[in-house]
Amino acid sequence: MRRILYLSQLVGPADPRRADAPSEAHTVPPVLAALGAHALVHDVTLEPAPDPDGYDGVIVGGSFGSANDREPWRVALEGWLATHRAVPLLGICGGHQLLARALGGVVDVAPRPQYGVYPLDLPGVPGFPGVVLQLHTERVAVPPADAELWAADEAGIQALRYGAARWTVQFHPEADEALPRYVGRSRGLDDTTWSDLGTAQAGGRALLTAWLAAL
Repeated sequence: MRRILYLSQLVGPADPRRADAPSEAHTVPPVLAALGAHALVHDVTLEPAPDPDGYDGVIVGGSFGSANDREPWRVALEGWLATHRAVPLLGICGGHQLLARALGGVVDVAPRPQYGVYPLDLPGVPGFPGVVLQLHTERVAVPPADAELWAADEAGIQALRYGAARWTVQFHPEADEALPRYVGRSRGLDDTTWSDLGTAQAGGRALLTAWLAAL
C-alpha cells in the first residue's frame, strides 16, 4: 500500500471559516484508501511540513486563501516546496498555485471564477470522463520554466507536469461532497451547480489512480 503525505492548507487557524469547514483529516483518507493508498494528513497551518522521507508521494491540497498571501505558515510551505524539488508530488488547486509560485511562476486572479463542474480534456489519464470539479478564483498565469503544460481551458492553465510523478492540477480530484457543498453554500449556489458532481468525482479518482500508479 502506498504511503502518502497529504499537506492540508485548507483554512488557517485565524480564519473564521475554520470552525465549520470540512476537515481534510476526515475526508481525504477514505478517498485514498478506496484507491489502495494510506494517507497521513498533516495540517501545515499548525505545524511545519515534515520531511517527506518514508512516504511514496506527497499531495498538497487546496486553500481558501491565496498563494500570494504571506502568512508565516504559507511562506514556510512555499519554501518547503522550493526545497523538495524531486519528491513525487500532486498539487491540487492552491497546491498547484503555490508550487508554481515557489518555482518562479506567477499566480493572479483568474479572468472568471470557476465554481461547479466544468469540461476539461486531460490527455493520458485512463477512464477520465472529461469533466472536473472547480472551486477557485485564482490561477497560474505564468508557469515555471521547467513546467510542461498539460491542460488548459478558457479560464487558463488547468494542469502542469514537472516530471513522471510531479503533477499539479487546478481542479479538485480529492473532493467528496462536503467540500463543494460547503463552498456552494458560502457563495449562494444551489444544488444545480453540482448536478454532474458524481462524474467529476469519477474523473478525480481516475487522476489520483494514474498518479499513484506513476509513483
